[in-house]
Amino acid sequence: MKPNWVKKAASQSIDTLLRLAKSGGPKSKRYVELARLHSRKYKVGLGARSGLVCKECGSLLVPGRNLRVRMARKPAKTVVYTCLDCGNRARRPTGVRLKKRVPQKR
Repeated sequence: MKPNWVKKAASQSIDTLLRLAKSGGPKSKRYVELARLHSRKYKVGLGARSGLVCKECGSLLVPGRNLRVRMARKPAKTVVYTCLDCGNRARRPTGVRLKKRVPQKR
């Protein structure tokens, strides 16, 4: 088991790497890769930050730059995130159930 100070330092380095990757540039994929390696090595979860990384190509997802966000109405309302680099789609439920439409009698 890792000491708390090691986990705290790893979490800070992950934050720094993701901030550098968000600025863009040719090394942004490498920064994300290093952040994921730190996460695994020091057993520090990415937590909410994990939604910022494409699972297919490993690029940092920034809305408007390489991420499209849409609402879908399949079984329930879901948010569909599409990576514009590789085309991978991730669906996240909103928790809102849709009511079935009842046709009105005339």
